[in-house]
This record gives sequence, structure tokens and C-alpha cells, in this order.
Amino acid sequence: MRNFGRALLVAGAVLFVAAAYSVIQARHALRHSGGHLDDFVLPVNVIFAAVAGAALCLVGGLKAAGGFQRLHVPEEIQCWDRLHERFNFRLYSTRAACLAALVQNFITPPPA
Repeated sequence: MRNFGRALLVAGAVLFVAAAYSVIQARHALRHSGGHLDDFVLPVNVIFAAVAGAALCLVGGLKAAGGFQRLHVPEEIQCWDRLHERFNFRLYSTRAACLAALVQNFITPPPA
């Protein structure tokens, strides 16, 4: 169970490579049969393989990186005064206030 995430990641990569290889083969077959490459349409199985490969890579990467672990929530919620003691809190809060004012001025329409 330890390497389950890596196995999912590898399976997703294999699905991507298989989808790309089938597209390459189909385009070569179309070119050798005398058809135009502009007439090429992606097969449905290639689209499904690419979507499944993306999903497997995402889930496998998250699982391998430990992204599915439970979030640790402390029992005691920090109060507002404790939040003010954080490093550079005033700097970030003033930047956020200035940015909020700019966004508000940008979003509100001019008076009629």
C-alpha cells in the first residue's frame, strides 16, 4: 500500500504515452493512405485514455506526495490578537487593504 500512489502515477503516465502513440500511429496511417492531415479526428478512445491518464496522474501524485492525509486542526482556535502577532502581518494587511480599495474602484461603475 506504500507505493500505491506511485503506481497510480505510473499508470497515468502509461495511459498518456499509449494515447500519444495511438495518435501518432493513426496520423501515419492517414498520411500513408494518401489522406490529408487536416481530416484527422481524434478517436474517442484516445480522449478517454488522456482524461483517465490525467485523473490517475493527479490522484497518484497527490497520494504519493501525502496530499490525502487528514488536516491537523488544533483544538484551540487562535484569537484575533494572536493573529496580529504573526510576522509581517501589518505589512500584508495594509497591502490587502490597498488592493481591496483598488479592486473596489475598478469594479464600481462611474457615477452617471
